[in-house]
Amino acid sequence: AVHILAGRGSETGRPDAKELELNIAKRAQEHGIRVIGPNCLGVYCPESGLAFGYDFPTEAGTVGGVIQSGGNATDLVHIGALRGLRFSKVVSYGNAIDVNQNDLLAYLSRDPKTKVIVSYIEGLKGDSAEFLRLLRETTRTKPVIVCKGGRTDAGARLTASHTASLAGSGLIWESAIRQAGAIPVRSLDELINMAVAFSLFPKPSGRRVGIAGAGGGRGVLTVDAWAEEGFEVPPLPSEINEEFRQRGSAVWDWIGNPADASITVPGDAYTIADIVSEMAKNPAFDFIAADAQEDPPFGPDRFVGELTANNEGFIRAKRDGLKPILVVFDERSVGSAEAESWNYRARAEMRTRLVQEKVAFFPSTQEAARAVGAVLGYYGRSGETTPA
Repeated sequence: AVHILAGRGSETGRPDAKELELNIAKRAQEHGIRVIGPNCLGVYCPESGLAFGYDFPTEAGTVGGVIQSGGNATDLVHIGALRGLRFSKVVSYGNAIDVNQNDLLAYLSRDPKTKVIVSYIEGLKGDSAEFLRLLRETTRTKPVIVCKGGRTDAGARLTASHTASLAGSGLIWESAIRQAGAIPVRSLDELINMAVAFSLFPKPSGRRVGIAGAGGGRGVLTVDAWAEEGFEVPPLPSEINEEFRQRGSAVWDWIGNPADASITVPGDAYTIADIVSEMAKNPAFDFIAADAQEDPPFGPDRFVGELTANNEGFIRAKRDGLKPILVVFDERSVGSAEAESWNYRARAEMRTRLVQEKVAFFPSTQEAARAVGAVLGYYGRSGETTPA
C-alpha cells in the first residue's frame, strides 16, 4: 500500500497532471498496490501509533472518519478531541485515484472498533450507486453522519480545484443521504456535535427533558430551543418540590423546570447538583440537560465554588447512570488577557473534567437539541439500540 501526500494532481485541471495520476493508478494496479491519495494526509490510527498531525490523542475511541480533505480531517481530530471524542481510524483520501469513500465506508462498516462513522465528501469517486447501497447497509447497524462540501454553485467550483471533485445539488444530495438512513449535516461543527451525541450520550427513552442550571432569561431561551426541536419540557413534579421542602429549603416552592440557578441561596438545601440528582430519579423526565454557564454576580471564591460544585454534580449524575445527561457549555473565544483570569481558568478546568469523565457537552442549547433529535430520529427509524 502507498499513501501519496503530494498535491498538484488532477485538482489543478492540468492535462499532464491528470495523465500522471492515471499512470500512477495503472502501475499500482499492475503490481497489486493499493493507493490512498494523492493530495491527502492519509491515515490516523491511534491504536497502531500512526498519525498525520501533531498532538493527536494517543487514546483510541469508537468514531471512524472518512474525510476527503486533509485540513478538515485535522480539524475533526483536534476540535473533536476538545469535546471528548476519540477515534478508531480517520482517513484523509484526497483525489482518490484508487481507494475511495466506498472502500473506506465498507471497511469501517465491518470494523468492530468503530461504532459511529463521520464523513466529509466533496464529490463521490467511483460508483455512486454503490455508495448509497453501502450507506443503506451500514446505517442498519451504525449511525453515519455525512457533511457534503460543494453544495452551492460557488462551493462546487472550489471543490473542483481542491480534490478534483464534481459536486451536485445540495438538496438532492441531502434527500438521498436521508433516504439511505444517514444523517446529513452542513458544517464540521455540526458533524462534531452529532458525533458527540451518538458516541457519548446514551439514547434517551423519549423527548421529555429536565433542565437545570440556567438563570431566568437564559432559561426562557433554553425552553424555546428545546420546544422548537420537538422536545417536551414538562412541569417539575410536585414531589420534587416537596422533597426540597422537607430538606428545609427556603425556596422549595420556586423551583421549576427549568430549575433556576439564580434563586439558589448559600447554605440552602436547593442546589443545582441536587436538583439534577432528583430529576434523574424521577420518571417525569427522559434525560437531563444541565447548563454549566450561568454567570452569578459573585466574587471569585463563591463563583468558582458554585460552578465547580455544579459541574461535579453533573459528573456524578452521569456516573449514576439513572438518566442520560448532557451539559451545555457555551463557546466564547477569549483573548490572552482574559485567558489568564480566574474566571476562564475555572471554566477550562471544568471542560477538562467533562472530557475526562466522557460527559457529552455542546456549545449551545440549539446545537444540543438538534443533535439529540438526530439520535432519537435515527434509532426510531432503525429500531436498533445505542452502539456500545
